[in-house]
This record gives sequence, structure tokens and C-alpha cells, in this order.
Amino acid sequence: METSNFTNGFEFTVPSTVQTVFYDSTTSAEVGQDFVLPDYQPEMRKLLRVTPSIQPPSRFLGVGEAEFAGNISFHVLYIGGDGGLYTADLAAPYTFRVPTEGDDRMSGDRPLCLGAEMAAESVIPRLIAPRKLQIKCRLSAHIVGLCDEETDVRGDRELIGERLEQTVLSSRAATAVGEALELTDEFPVPAGEGEPRLIGTEGTVQITEAIPAEGGVSCRGELHLKLLLTRDRALSVSAEEGAQMSELSPTVDRELLETVTRRIPFTQTIEMPISAEREGYEAIAYGCCTDISVRVEDDRLLCAATVVAEAQMQGNEKSTFVRDCYATTRPTACVMRPYTYRRALCCVNGNVTSGGPVPSAQAGIPQGITPIDLSGSAVLTGVSCERGHIVLTGDALYRLLYRTAEGEIGHTEFHLPLRYELPDSGTVCDEGLDADARAVMLSGRIRPEGEEGYTVDAEWAIAARIFAQQTAEAVDEVHPDGEATPPEGAYILCYPAPGESLWSVAKRYRTPLRALASLNDLPGAADPASPLSLDGVKYLMIG
Repeated sequence: METSNFTNGFEFTVPSTVQTVFYDSTTSAEVGQDFVLPDYQPEMRKLLRVTPSIQPPSRFLGVGEAEFAGNISFHVLYIGGDGGLYTADLAAPYTFRVPTEGDDRMSGDRPLCLGAEMAAESVIPRLIAPRKLQIKCRLSAHIVGLCDEETDVRGDRELIGERLEQTVLSSRAATAVGEALELTDEFPVPAGEGEPRLIGTEGTVQITEAIPAEGGVSCRGELHLKLLLTRDRALSVSAEEGAQMSELSPTVDRELLETVTRRIPFTQTIEMPISAEREGYEAIAYGCCTDISVRVEDDRLLCAATVVAEAQMQGNEKSTFVRDCYATTRPTACVMRPYTYRRALCCVNGNVTSGGPVPSAQAGIPQGITPIDLSGSAVLTGVSCERGHIVLTGDALYRLLYRTAEGEIGHTEFHLPLRYELPDSGTVCDEGLDADARAVMLSGRIRPEGEEGYTVDAEWAIAARIFAQQTAEAVDEVHPDGEATPPEGAYILCYPAPGESLWSVAKRYRTPLRALASLNDLPGAADPASPLSLDGVKYLMIG
């Protein structure tokens, strides 16, 4: 939605500004290092799965640049020297730097908005020694920087006697990271045969509600814990049978694997750099689990975890551009410049069930396997409008841990498309749709489908901020263009040419716009630059 109006003065108490993108780029870096397991950690015989988890970056503003720094955690699942399953949680630092120097129109009275969307494109582990492994990860970062730009005209104010303005709705966005939140919980160990032993833990965060409120964005969510347990059993077999079993697969009968899930609710208010009480503003939030500690005590599981959430907020405000201007005292010329800004559409925190068929050969899944655990990550890259609804699309990477019919533990990865259709929010779809969207897998299962394939069903949490890219051409600077010449008479009779407007005639004769309309008894036009402003007018008196 946009409107046009005109004024005769140049007096503004607050310069008109618009939030524009001063930096938008995707960069990548190799992250990783060599890791040595501590002495209390069992030795590694075979690596099964390495799951990356990227912690939200801290943002540091320096002179001419901004730095994004954080840690990426690697959850390593491996077979130990005794044939049992074990995990190790390792971490490596990452850093990205981007320039923050804008042009001389950047307004410094409002904070920069710096957003970063991180994704692990590939993880390559290599076992070097029983207690030493190397992990290399290609980390990509889509970094967007927003700043406020003044839209006032530069130049001598005496040269801007008349100005034609355009008022638009433009988005103002802000982002902030919340304080680390400590969560605790305890619950009984599921009934089963054998002594329970915790193999590993993973946690994902789902924000179910993010509402702008006093003090920031009020978030309500759940931490989804997933625990991989084993049941160690003493076997009643002969020494010869035990040796044969150990040689074939020490994990076949000694360990019974099971997955235990738990949801821990939480609430948090994340402070924002701009007022969260603005009318019409919406918010999204998402987060990650940075640390989990679980121990078995008296047949109970005692859990402690750290959650870090991040919130984004957006809403539309009015911004004014000067479409054209001129002086009534002398000829002037305008230098134009384009502005690219955003218009906020909607925000959503939702969830969706996605998946689909997976051919065994394509996914590298042997026949007759027993699934143990399914996890995944996704990147949402597409946004479109279909049948009046906004649709997000992307690629999901699934990681399957399984046991073969022979008792061996295996791991494979495969890709499936991910699609999320936003619920009807009354939003009109626009050209130039764009989004800042994230997806987190909460749970999933894989089941046989026929003789040569499987079917995946997974639940994903979605956090998406939707906006439309807009452009406007406005006057950047005005300067003299020739000497002023006196009028040839008291009045001039002008016959407008086809397509001319009230504005173009007033500018050609350098006469005040309101005086021209009043002299010719014309009603005020919603857009004096439109040919409709002279609809039915055969001639004009210029005084």
C-alpha cells in the first residue's frame, strides 16, 4: 500500500528514513580441528555418525566491520573398542566478519540490525587413532545487515520550493539473542530388562509462541530431549560361544538399544533493541540446546540442559521518498537514486509433518534392517505464492542409525524435499517474496514400504519471517540548472499536451503547485503527477 502527496515547504522535525539492506551475502569457511578424547572416554573403533549443532553467534560491532563468533558442536556416535556404542561431544569455534561501512546517507541514530543464518553444508570425520579423530566442517553463513538511510534531498534548501512525495509502508526489523536458560527435569527410567546405560543425548528447541510484549518478545517453547539407552545384560553362554559372538559383533546380544524422548516446557522474554509494543508488529523465535547433562540415579534420569533462543521482530512503518522537486525562483535539475527496502508481510512459528518414500538402493539402506534412530537437519531456501498461500521449500538431510539382520550397527544419510504452507493469515502475496526461515526436526520415524523401500515421517518446527522486496526511485540531490528568466507577462495561457499532469505543468513554469490549482479552481488531486489530475482541463492560467 502506498500513497502520494505534495507539500510546499521543507520543514521537518525528524528526517525521513527507511530501513534498507547494506549487506546481504552468503559466505563459507572451513571449520574444524583434531580432537583427542580424554582418558576416561572409551577408545574409538568405528565412527558411525557425526551430528553438527551450530550455536547462535555473538555479535561484535567494531570500526567498519561486524564480527559473528560462536561454537559449532559435534555429537560423535561411535563403536568403542569393546564393541559397545558411545558418544563424544566436541566443539570448535567459528568466526565470520562483514563490513558495516555504509554510504554517507546512513543514519546513525538507530541501531543496525544484523542477522546470521548458519548451516553446516558438509561434515567429514576421520579416525586417526583410537583416541584421536579429525573433523572438518564446511560452514556457510547467510548474513544480512539492515541500517536506516535518510531519504531527504541533499542540496541547497532554497532550490526545493516544491516537492512531490511518496509515502510507503516499509518494514523495520530487529533481532536479539536471549540469555542462556538453564532447564532441569527428572523422570523414571523406562521399564526393561537389564541395567540401563546412557549412550548419548540430543536436544532440539521448538518455540510454539513468540509475541511482542512489554520488554521484548515473550516466548513459549519446549526442549525436545532424545536419549539413546542400552541395556547391558549378562549372557549365559559358553566361553566358545561368547568368543564367536564377540568376534562377529560384540553388540548383538550384549546391548539392547532404545530411544527415550522427553519434552521440557519453558518461557522466556527476549529483550529487543526497539520497542516491542508497536502496533502491528509480529515476531518469530527459534533456538538451540547448547549443553545437556543426563545421569542415571536410582532408576531415574536426572537431566540438565542449557537453551539459547533468538528472536526476530518486524512491522511496517511509514517512510517518505521525494519523487520530484523544483524551485520557483530558478531552473533546477534532480539527481535520482534507487532505494531497495522491505515490506513486512507476516511471521509464523509453526510445525509440519514431512517426509516421503525412500528407495533402499538410493539411500544405501540394506534389506532387513531394524531402525534405531532417525535425526535430520534442513535448509529452507525457497519462498513462493501458490493458490494464494505462501509456501516455503527446502532440502532435508536425514541421518539413519540402524541394525542389520546380522547384528551390525550401520549409518546412512539421504535427502528428501521439505515443504511448508503457511496457514491463511490474510496476507496478499506479492512479487519479490523473500523469507528468513528456519526448520528444526523434532521427531521422526522410518518404516518399511514394500520390498524395496521405506517411508519417512518427520515432524519439523518452522520459524519464518516473510517480507516482500520493494524498490523506489527518489531524488537524491538537487542543483541549479541554468539562470532564471523573468516571465513575459502577468499571465500565461497554457494548453497541456496529452499525458501532462498538474505537476509537470507547474514544474515547467516554476509556479507554486497550490497557487496553480487555486488560480484555475481545480480540486486537490490525490496524485498531482498523474495525467488524471488534468482530466477534462483544456487550458490553464499561469500567474
